[in-house]
Amino acid sequence: MPLVDKQRQELRLVEMAWDQLTLLSSMSLLSTKASSGEDLSRARHDFAALADELIQGLVRESLRHSVDDMSSLAQITIDVLVRNLFERTADIGFLAMDESIAEYLHNPTDTGAAHIEQRLREYVQKYSVYSNVFLFDGQGTLLTALQALDADTPVSATQHKKDAAFLQQVLTSADAFVEDFSVHGFANSAEPSLVYAHPVAYQGRVCGALCLQFRLVDEMQALFATLLTQSNSATKGVLLGLVDANGCVLIGSNTQLLQRGYVLDTTEPTSVVTHWGRRYLQVVRETHGFQGYAGPGWRGVALIPMDLAFEDFAEESTAGDVLSASTQLLLPDLQTIPLRSAAIQSALERSVWNGLLELYAVGDKEGVAPRDRLFAQTLLSEVGVTARKTAQAFASALNNLYRGVVAALQRDAQTRADLAMQIVDRNLYERANDCRWWALTPSLGEVLHQGHDEQGSAAKVLEHINNLYTVYSCLVLFDATGKVVAVSQPRMRDRVGSQVHAAWVNKTLQLSGSQAYWVSQWEPSEFYDGLDTFVYSAAVREPQSGRVIGGIAIVWDAQEQLNSVVGACAEGLRADEVLLFSDKNGHVIASSNADLANAYAAVCSPASTCQLNGLTYGVGQSRGWGYREFRAQDGYEHGLTCTVLRMVRDKQAETVTPPALLQQPNLNREKGIHIATCMVGKHWLGLDASCIQLAASDTQILHAGGMRAPFLGMAKVGDRVFHVLDMRDVLDSTTASKPDARLADPNRQLLVLNIPGEGGQRYEFALRVDQLGPMLHVESQRVQPVAMTGDGVAANTMVDAVISLPASDGRQLLLCRVGLRWLRQCAQGNNLAWQEGMNVDAFSP
Repeated sequence: MPLVDKQRQELRLVEMAWDQLTLLSSMSLLSTKASSGEDLSRARHDFAALADELIQGLVRESLRHSVDDMSSLAQITIDVLVRNLFERTADIGFLAMDESIAEYLHNPTDTGAAHIEQRLREYVQKYSVYSNVFLFDGQGTLLTALQALDADTPVSATQHKKDAAFLQQVLTSADAFVEDFSVHGFANSAEPSLVYAHPVAYQGRVCGALCLQFRLVDEMQALFATLLTQSNSATKGVLLGLVDANGCVLIGSNTQLLQRGYVLDTTEPTSVVTHWGRRYLQVVRETHGFQGYAGPGWRGVALIPMDLAFEDFAEESTAGDVLSASTQLLLPDLQTIPLRSAAIQSALERSVWNGLLELYAVGDKEGVAPRDRLFAQTLLSEVGVTARKTAQAFASALNNLYRGVVAALQRDAQTRADLAMQIVDRNLYERANDCRWWALTPSLGEVLHQGHDEQGSAAKVLEHINNLYTVYSCLVLFDATGKVVAVSQPRMRDRVGSQVHAAWVNKTLQLSGSQAYWVSQWEPSEFYDGLDTFVYSAAVREPQSGRVIGGIAIVWDAQEQLNSVVGACAEGLRADEVLLFSDKNGHVIASSNADLANAYAAVCSPASTCQLNGLTYGVGQSRGWGYREFRAQDGYEHGLTCTVLRMVRDKQAETVTPPALLQQPNLNREKGIHIATCMVGKHWLGLDASCIQLAASDTQILHAGGMRAPFLGMAKVGDRVFHVLDMRDVLDSTTASKPDARLADPNRQLLVLNIPGEGGQRYEFALRVDQLGPMLHVESQRVQPVAMTGDGVAANTMVDAVISLPASDGRQLLLCRVGLRWLRQCAQGNNLAWQEGMNVDAFSP
């Protein structure tokens, strides 16, 4: 894992810096106190422990997302195939009922053979998933094969016996279909083939068998190519395959590295295997099935070389500042790392603060050597530098961790959208085939030629088709005037004899050739209870003249089918995420989360990320690319789009960091003052450092009876208890009423103050602030009083002066100094003191 190795090295360099600082801090008593040697040792220990957890987290997250990527590929491999084969099980049942086929097998003639061969060619022209069609008589003798057999290819006696046994099974079968993957002598190949078979009956008696040979290799290689040429780099070096229950490879994406017949160890769903001398991460997945059909018992497998599996974990994400991504995206045991990292940083800041406060208190006292003071100052400076390096190291590691997670989520969103559209395109491909084939049904043509369906034969045929193909809401047969002749649904028989005025009727009657079809707009249909759907249709012609005498329309059960795709492809999404389909106008037509889908439709951003309800989402979007000739070659475009939103960043509280100063002025310390700065929200405040005893981590504020404003309660700091004034309450009076106002906040700090009174007494209490800022030494003349009464006396307001300081970005920043008089009045319980108004926002950086 190159990323992990790089990150480990960076963290190790910071750890070495802490080792050196710990050693230096022990070289003098003053430096040990000033640099808080115990704090350094604790920080170093916490850093080492957290760094190790962070590295392990990178490893686990890398592994998790690589496994997820491979799982997705393996799952799609088998599930897309199973959905395809489900359609084949319906095809064989309907085609076996074809009257022309039954009549030919009952009485095979040369003339009949030519006619039936032409009819089967029409079938394969529409259902291009089949490579061959075979017709056998009642004794298992081959009568017709759409693709002529090679007479020079001998079939062994053993194979003849196997074929005979298979055909006997088909002829006596009462099942809806027979599915067989093996070598078939009649297929004229030594390679196994997937065949769907069904007995054919004439007037109730079995007279032969029908077999459809599926283009399995062709289908799988096209699917592999699609999956391995996606727009993300997660498929680099990946091998995909189809394996049976024993792990035997049936078809592989790379015929050299994943040869047919090679047996993989698939006992574990996820494992590391050695394959052709190279270590691979291998993931095997069972099918989810489709409408009760589970396929031939095969599984999908995906393998990726271990040296490539984690190469792109932290690839560049398009989700912006991933450092603020949601911790919920991480594994549970990693979700506390950002807080613990911030706690270490906060502890180091307090260590530097308290060390400087101690140095300021020592000053030029007798017995303190100038070099000791200088050494301690230098050490504290280095502690501050190393603290920033620590923050940067953790930020880099966390950023890489988040970037990998966010990139994986964005890949997942795109993969789901692509898969959903692929399923829809494949589904609609079948609909385009169905309407054209059923338009060639002789009995339907006869009914239209007669002009009526008095015997109900057409209705029976349509009803039987609808029972086999559950993807339809209704099938409609109409004549050349647009009048309904028959319907498949008994509840809609009252429409027989009525006129259909939809635009697709005239378009259908104008079609030329048996390969042409028409699709309605996405619009309401009277045959779908007024709901939006697609209606696929084809013209019915007289056999001799070819004149159009009507048409057949099939009404897609859009809600059921789209919801089925949504359910399958949205599995595993969070409650605040969504997979949705929209029409060409951007209107949502199906979704896993209606509220979120409609919110997205209102903005309909084409970007790779979007913000909704305060959350940031990674967006995956696909319009599909068709399937076989459907949409890819026939010029049809349905206009549907699938969009997936995966949450990559949750609602973030606004945080403001202390301003970065250009540099601290090199001033005469005898003429300057020490200012300790802090942040409260967006406000940068300063206090006279001589009034601060120490900085401490925030703790729970205890409610004290009779406590008057501005104090919130009392807090224990060390061995003592202090009244607490929360500066947020001063700047925003609404915060004190919040139920969590007294709870400890690991991101906040307490400043213990010691305020001199006018009579020589001292007042001790704690200020609660958000963050510690830099400790400054400022010339007295830089301090500009701002709160004055009309007679020139300082007013009792919170801010008594401002200090202008240069920022690293070239701006001049104003530091607001909290007045000593105001603090004294607060300590004395003067309620009016903290209510004195001042627009502090005007001074905010």
